[in-house]
Amino acid sequence: MTKIGLIRGNSRTKYIKNKLNWRMCAIVAIILSAWQGGGGATNSVNVELSFNGSHEIGDPIPACVTLLVDDLKCKGDFELKIDENKGVDLSVTDPCGRRLMRLSDKKISVLTENQWIASNNRTIKVAEVDLTEIFSKPYVTQLPHDFTVAGVYHITCSVDLSLRTRNTAEVISQRRISSKEYPLRILPVTSSSLEKSWNVVENYEHSNAKEVIIALTKIQSCPKELANNALIRLNVLYNKAIPEVKTCILRLIGAKKPTGGVDFLEKVLLLEENPFLRSEVMGSMLGYDCEKSRKLLVEEVKSKRERSYRAAIVVLGYLGNEDCIDVLQEVVNTDEIDWVRDRANESIMKIRARLNHSP
Repeated sequence: MTKIGLIRGNSRTKYIKNKLNWRMCAIVAIILSAWQGGGGATNSVNVELSFNGSHEIGDPIPACVTLLVDDLKCKGDFELKIDENKGVDLSVTDPCGRRLMRLSDKKISVLTENQWIASNNRTIKVAEVDLTEIFSKPYVTQLPHDFTVAGVYHITCSVDLSLRTRNTAEVISQRRISSKEYPLRILPVTSSSLEKSWNVVENYEHSNAKEVIIALTKIQSCPKELANNALIRLNVLYNKAIPEVKTCILRLIGAKKPTGGVDFLEKVLLLEENPFLRSEVMGSMLGYDCEKSRKLLVEEVKSKRERSYRAAIVVLGYLGNEDCIDVLQEVVNTDEIDWVRDRANESIMKIRARLNHSP
């Protein structure tokens, strides 16, 4: 009797365990069906991007990335985690349909990085970011890199997620989920905003760096020409500014092309040792197709200064003439870096193509 009872007891125990395992497998199957886009109410994990729908050029564009967990069956039994390597990604197209490029050194900080989050949290804030800080314009480029053109932009957000069972910590799925496309309207700089921007520049000692950068971006993006004394005001600011502000000043001078701009850039080269800022000077030369700018570019190539001589090589492809080919050929023949030799060769081909098509 005891033996029969024991057998029956073991059978019942196995039956219960099998039933529980079957039930857990069924739950996992339901979750995976939702996770893999089963549709309807079961498609339960979505990513949402929230921000103000319109901003003036130069203004910060704060955005929040949120996960929405909805109708996840037995959701308390599962946890979510954002991939620590891929994290959060944003894709932006400008009013002409061209994709903006992300700055490689700007990572979107994930608030829940390396954390498993219980899936019974209905709303999970993932990241907060200023879009203007991760989509910014580097020197020497023909691609759009920022929000300085008025019009409607379109933004989508993607997040790489892992799903695991809470009790066993077994990862049961990994996938990327993407948001819908969101419109963002960028408005042109108004005359009153431009006036306030110049006040910030003139009273920079009472403003923080971010306020000055916003002001300079607005001045650069406004179609109005610079006043005659603008370079004097900018020179005063440059001499006391931090590198980030100096970068904006150099880009402004390159974009607005004021009279005396090349002289300003030449003075910067005489004193500036920062390789990134010297590279910005090379990029700003793109606005000045003249003998003096070509002379400064050739001198920078010959100097082989860290980083900036490479920028000068690229810019010579757009501004160089026949007299610049020899110095570029020297780079092709002698430089130790493949990338640099390739850029020098490209610049030579651009110059020759331009000369062949000139009247």
